Amino acid sequence: MAINKEKNVNIQITFPKEDADQLDRLIVAYSNNKIKTTRSEVLLVAFRDYLRKLVMIGQSMEKKKANKKVEEPQGDKKDA
Repeated sequence: MAINKEKNVNIQITFPKEDADQLDRLIVAYSNNKIKTTRSEVLLVAFRDYLRKLVMIGQSMEKKKANKKVEEPQGDKKDA
């Protein structure tokens, strides 16, 4: 697959060797089941899933803040 540099970017990450070993074992397991995949594909899917979760958490927090503002008592107001 050709990389279109106008639509894609490279990112370099550093993570523990144990995680890299697990990633390699995952790739081998997929390969043993005749499913072709690459490290990049697995990491891209995981990254997209992580971003979706962050967005959902952010939306949930915004809804909670909005609900708290609606539910806050306005305080006692005395009639003049």
